[in-house]
Amino acid sequence: MDGYLRQFTLDVNAENNHQRIPAKQGDAVNRQLEITLLKDGVAFEPAGVASYAFRCEKPDGTAVVLEGTGSGVPIQAEGSGVYIITLADQCLAVAGRVICDFALVDGSGNILSSSDFILDVIPMPNIGNLVPSSTEWKRLMEAIETAENFSDILAFRENNGWIQYTTDNSTWVNLCEISDIVVPITTAEIDELWP
Repeated sequence: MDGYLRQFTLDVNAENNHQRIPAKQGDAVNRQLEITLLKDGVAFEPAGVASYAFRCEKPDGTAVVLEGTGSGVPIQAEGSGVYIITLADQCLAVAGRVICDFALVDGSGNILSSSDFILDVIPMPNIGNLVPSSTEWKRLMEAIETAENFSDILAFRENNGWIQYTTDNSTWVNLCEISDIVVPITTAEIDELWP
């Protein structure tokens, strides 16, 4: 099925006005954003970028962070400062104003963000909530899914800046560094997501 690609520009100058991008609640995967990045109105393709992050906060206070190296879904770097973001289910789970930005991350974890923009999520017909809204840390969820494919995980914890898991309740294995997750997550939130 063909999707919908919305093209627009974002500036790393945070003083720019918020743009409003319409989208439909419940749509995903077939909804993409093509962002042309500018710096004070001029095309901008920075050097030294190690990864990218699309970040958004939904009207219910939950958040979504999609990360990538620019080599495919969810973020594809096209060159000349053009990036394509494939929206996840959670990006459009709640109708209303979703505040978003696009971030460039260097190898040391330094971030340069675009100006904010608004996904104006139009409600779908009232047929029930097909995608319950929750906070999504895409990178953490992928790491957990990978770990679950190789073992019977009994528990997760945060320890010395690492998310760890155990299969025997005594040996803990590092899953990913908390600093790799753009949005901070607490032990309580991990326990809530994976009791």
